[in-house]
Amino acid sequence: MLIEESLHWKRKKKYRKNIENYMVEFAVNNSKHGRDRLYTNALNAKALIPQTGKTLKVVFRKIGEDRIKLITAFYID
Repeated sequence: MLIEESLHWKRKKKYRKNIENYMVEFAVNNSKHGRDRLYTNALNAKALIPQTGKTLKVVFRKIGEDRIKLITAFYID
């Protein structure tokens, strides 16, 4: 899966260094996708990450079959 980063994520990434691309990919692949409240064309994915034991929420857009645009990601706990 190819992950493109949005401008928002590029700014927030320096504060969330412990969220890596493989965690985002795991959450997107292993959870149901729900619609985002604020953005009509964005999807949410929530998944428990086994390495950390925390729940990660990812907001993204599908661009293609194996491509997503990452808007933001953060821990819910």
